Amino acid sequence: ISHPFFTKVISNIESSAAEKGFKLLLCNSKEQPEKEQDYLDMALEMNFLAVIYLFPPDNPQALERALERIPIITICDNVPDSKADQVELNNFRSGCIAAEHLISLGHRNIVMLTTPMDRNIARLSRVKGAENLIHASENCTLHIISDFIDTPEGEMAIENNFDYSVGYHLAQDPHIVKCGATAIIATNDMVAIGAMDALSEKGFRIPEDYSIIGFDNLFYTGLERIS
Repeated sequence: ISHPFFTKVISNIESSAAEKGFKLLLCNSKEQPEKEQDYLDMALEMNFLAVIYLFPPDNPQALERALERIPIITICDNVPDSKADQVELNNFRSGCIAAEHLISLGHRNIVMLTTPMDRNIARLSRVKGAENLIHASENCTLHIISDFIDTPEGEMAIENNFDYSVGYHLAQDPHIVKCGATAIIATNDMVAIGAMDALSEKGFRIPEDYSIIGFDNLFYTGLERIS
């Protein structure tokens, strides 16, 4: 819930619910299956009208059991084989659009910075989309940087602003300079902003030295220094 994308979505859901006379209760499972189970049990015991997920379930078995008694909607990545109603962004196409835009600006050597993809289908789909478009384009290369080293800074990032910190640290990877990249795709806007700060601290100019594109269209991306 610390990520501004989710706070905006939550605010809009609450406003829409209030218009219909409903109240919203926010539960943060912190990606812990046990907490997710506890919150679903609470929703059933208190006769909630429905449950909305903003992130892929960490306890799909508990979700499927709860579905027998309460409507559940997931607004997140595609959850294969789930019987819950799903609202999903076409993340593959989003990755294609980002790559297509940079190529249209004349960039041929592009880096993609991503938070870990092991449990996030959206990130993986965005990477695959960009990868597919770039590999299909003449004389274009994509370099993917996704490792986030387990350091004290990394631990602090998890507790604080994870996406921003990931972007900040990944943008310091020497391979970005060595590979001769002129553009960067970040898997979301906070990763992009973190990368911009890291590159600016090293004396690089944006967009003169690097063009950077993210996802989510957060409010911050319209601020003059960023946009």
